Amino acid sequence: MKKLQTVFLFIALITAYSINAQPARPDTVGWGGIRSRITAAPILRPGAVPMTLVPGRQRFCFDMTLHVEMVYGGTIQQGVFLNTTDGYIGFEAGKVDGSEPITLIMPELPDFSFMVFGYKGNAYRYFNRKNKQGVQEHWVSTSNTNTHKYQLTDALVTAPIERKNIRKLFCGGKANAMAYKLPGQPTVWYIYGDRYPEKLHIQKYFGGFGVGVIRAEEGVFMVMEVSTGPNRSTIKNIDQAMACFDATGYKIEEDEFIIKRRLELDRERVRIERHAASAQRARTCQSQRIAIVNFEREELRRQEENLTNVTHGNTFQDSVTQNAYTGMMDPLTTVYIGILESELNICEAQEALNRGSSESAQQRLACSSSRLARLTVLQQQMRALDTQYASQPGMALGKKAQLLLEEMRNSCN
Repeated sequence: MKKLQTVFLFIALITAYSINAQPARPDTVGWGGIRSRITAAPILRPGAVPMTLVPGRQRFCFDMTLHVEMVYGGTIQQGVFLNTTDGYIGFEAGKVDGSEPITLIMPELPDFSFMVFGYKGNAYRYFNRKNKQGVQEHWVSTSNTNTHKYQLTDALVTAPIERKNIRKLFCGGKANAMAYKLPGQPTVWYIYGDRYPEKLHIQKYFGGFGVGVIRAEEGVFMVMEVSTGPNRSTIKNIDQAMACFDATGYKIEEDEFIIKRRLELDRERVRIERHAASAQRARTCQSQRIAIVNFEREELRRQEENLTNVTHGNTFQDSVTQNAYTGMMDPLTTVYIGILESELNICEAQEALNRGSSESAQQRLACSSSRLARLTVLQQQMRALDTQYASQPGMALGKKAQLLLEEMRNSCN
């Protein structure tokens, strides 16, 4: 998180928050009241249907907050807001410095970033970003889950979990939970309730980061901790409070991206046709120039196909959509056009040498030949990464970008 600039700015933002986002109002109901409220969550009742979330057109309200501690290599303190009636959760990025988790929703902060996840499969990230004029704008990224829902899966509902007769205290000793496991699996769930059947047949889970509340054939229970080896998520505290966030008017990032990208491709088409006309008129190295034009035309066609495919599915789970996005910024394209440009530069340098010895032409020839050799090797390395990380296009993209950056540092002009 960025630091607030001044105490006065913080006070001003708190004031704005109190008007626009309704601050949390903790209830003094005690642990018994909190437990009764969360285990009576309307979303867990038979037949209850989660709300369909619409980006940029709703006011989100949460009536309970989980303080979750996650240990995955490091320790993260995470606040998880629950709407127990309509079945959605919200959270900001967790705190990694050991401080208290974020339990206030303050959309006027410059670095505001808030995730809202609906149990119908809508997952939206609301955030702030400054435009070129330095004006703060409100955006929402849907990851296409407004039209292609995130498909929920949870190990808890795959098979009955079995009691292991191991107890553990949570929330300052207020919750004495029992360990449950799936046979043959390493994951342990610590379940808290008024009784502990030998088996629990889970029908529905509601919460975040693996903890929360469940409805089973045997009743309603709380999941106080889930752990696998050294990794775990633990409920440290629960607040019964009301916190609201008005998300109306937020601009949808994906819609804006598609409009802007389509305009860019239209301009690119005009540029390529001018380049093609110039190549046809060229008296030297015409084949190299036409090869560049042909590649640019094919790349334009591929980018138009990518633009169509970015709406194919949600970006979390759909490989076609993921590949479309990564394909728009693939460093391999830059490498291939660099190879073609190097071949053109070599041809032009040789033409200059044929017209008479020139020291600059000789240097250009040496530089371009060296660059062509390096880029050819780099192309092979990037193709190997595409094969190695075929199911992880984001990973392949990152590693290819690192290789390209190293080449740019070593490049000669």
